[in-house]
Parts: sequence; C-alpha cells; structure tokens
Amino acid sequence: MAIVSENRVYRRIVPVTIILSLCFGLIYSGSGSSGAVTTGIWHNFPCGSISCYDGVTNNCGVGGSQDTCELMNSTFYRGTVFVPTTASLAVGFEVGCVTPATPTLAGSVLYLEYANYSLVSYLNTSKFQILSSAPGSIYIDNTNGWPCPGILMSDTLFTLPAVIPTGVNGFIFRVVGVCSPCPVGGNAGNPKLSFVRLIFSHSLQSIATTTIATIATTNFKWEGVLSLPRTVSTTISIRWIASNQTLTCGLTDSCSQEGSSSCVIAVKATTCALTTVTFTNAFSGTPAVIMQVLNPPVGGSFTEGGLSLFETTK
Repeated sequence: MAIVSENRVYRRIVPVTIILSLCFGLIYSGSGSSGAVTTGIWHNFPCGSISCYDGVTNNCGVGGSQDTCELMNSTFYRGTVFVPTTASLAVGFEVGCVTPATPTLAGSVLYLEYANYSLVSYLNTSKFQILSSAPGSIYIDNTNGWPCPGILMSDTLFTLPAVIPTGVNGFIFRVVGVCSPCPVGGNAGNPKLSFVRLIFSHSLQSIATTTIATIATTNFKWEGVLSLPRTVSTTISIRWIASNQTLTCGLTDSCSQEGSSSCVIAVKATTCALTTVTFTNAFSGTPAVIMQVLNPPVGGSFTEGGLSLFETTK
C-alpha cells in the first residue's frame, strides 16, 4: 500500500511515505504528518447533530460553519482509500486522548464518516454517512468507559460496501465531533488529542482444494492444499470415485469404485504429505479419478494498514 499526504483542495496529492503491500495494493491518502497541529487542541468542541455538514444542510449548530464539526474545525483532516478490487474492506479508528472535553451533558463523541470518492474528479460522489454506531464512535470526555487520558479504539471494525460504483473505486473519510445537548457556553471546551488514525483490515477465506499427483491401475496419490495457512492443524476430508468404462465393464473389469480419504495439514502449513488410496480391485486400465472436498471455507481477517488523519508534532 502507499500512504500519501493529501492537501485539500482534493486534487493536490503529495507523497510522504510508502509502505509496500504484497496482498492487495490499497492506496491510502490523508493529511498525515504534513498536517500536524503542534498543540493538538480542538478549540470550542462543537455541538450539533451526527450528520454535521452533508454537502447540502449545515447541522453544526446555530452560527456554526461547515468546518465547525469536523476534526480540529477543518476539512483538511480527511483521508481517502483507493480500492482496486471489490474485496471486503473493514475500517475503524483510534484516538490519542490527552485532555478530555468538558463540561459535557450527554457525551462528547467523535464519529467516523465515509463517502464514495472518484479517482477521476478527485471529489466526493456521495454524501458522507456515519458508520454503524459501535465501530463509528469514540467518547473523548472520560465517560461511559472511555478513559481520557488514554488511547481509545473503536469497539469493532465496520465493513464497507463491497460493490463500489463504476468509475469511483474509492472512499473518503472524515471525523466529526458532536456534543448534544450543548452545555452552557455552546461548546464542550477544548479537548486535546495527540493523534487520530484509521485502521483497515481485509476479510479473507482459507479454502481447501486437492491435487492428484499420480494415478495407476491399483491406486492414486493426492495432496490437500489450503489457499491460506491456518493457526490450527486442519484435516482435509474427501470423497472420491474412480471409473474405467470399457467394453468388458461388469464382466471381467471393474466399472467404478468409490470411497473416502483424508490428510492432515500442519499449523501454518498449506499442504499435507502425499496420501495414497489403494483400490479394492485393480483396474485393467488407468481409471479417471474425481475428488470432492468436504471441508467448508474458513474465514479470517488481517490488518491491512493504518492511515493517519491527524498527529501532533510532539
């Protein structure tokens, strides 16, 4: 993956660091360190609704501008991810909370939002929408089990839509702040943050398959294969059928035989040793062998990378 720094207006993209990914080649873009704020203080943490500014309606409170609700009162701290495939991609976020928002009446919360993003125009192609409540929110007021000072992480990851509109191939993210109802003074003070980062992971499946090494009139040899290694040993189970249709089938020759077999793939391995299946009766000629794998796919996920939306310089 490549992580780059994106200066708003969206069209100007400046590389700051590159990380290679051998798996999916996702490209991330965000404000990163080039947008660092030395103090990390969010002045006048906003009141308003979750939707903040959706491109049409300003929901950032009376007199609030569209920037007011966004991270550090600025649209600069956004990030994009370009997805070359429709593989399942999940996202969450984490926050370094130094000084909590206060006072608060019902919770000062950060919400992660996303929208479709075009690689052609470098603009949003849909309105921002909030992630589902659990993975999309973090309290920064030292309440509801979210300690501040502390490093806070969203409870789970949210799976983004797998089907991306044609010609878009990307998502853009932002973090907005909400404190509602408003305390006296119209805001929740000046919380201090050290960083805000996005976390990405992919959902994958380890699929069992087989290959046939040799076939003879008396036996065949096969091997079990996993598309991805697993953290436990895996027994690959198969059903097989061997057939040799000849003019003498049923008279002096065996027509077909069937049975089952298995092999064990060790932890972190992807193949098992060759397994020999011996026919009950020898065929007069080399038979055709068909195998069916009985193992269902096993799902899993791994962290693909992170993207910094905001960091302090010290």
